[in-house]
Amino acid sequence: MEHRWDKRSDVFINVLLYHHNRPVARARARDAGSAGMFVEANSVFYAINTVLEVEFVAEPTPLSKRLSSYRLPVMVVHNSKAGMGLMFRKSASEALQAWQQVIQQSSVCNYKKSVSV
Repeated sequence: MEHRWDKRSDVFINVLLYHHNRPVARARARDAGSAGMFVEANSVFYAINTVLEVEFVAEPTPLSKRLSSYRLPVMVVHNSKAGMGLMFRKSASEALQAWQQVIQQSSVCNYKKSVSV
């Protein structure tokens, strides 16, 4: 049964996973939204309800003019051979706003690539 609270976008975003504040895997986020994402993590799996953090890089904005990295706390909600489903644990933060911008930028880039093929 589907339990998503938000619309998901097909994206391909490189992220870094942390467990107990230590980097544990490079991963690729896909099928992402404002409440969570699915990550492909090269055979790295954690049990359901495990708390992790996802680090990502956001493009420069007119205000910052530089790349910024952010971390979002997540909880593992499902596993498969392909990867893990992660749900964000906090709903309002600067990092979550940056994540939403990254999703929008990635979705536009992926759409342009598919149209130009």
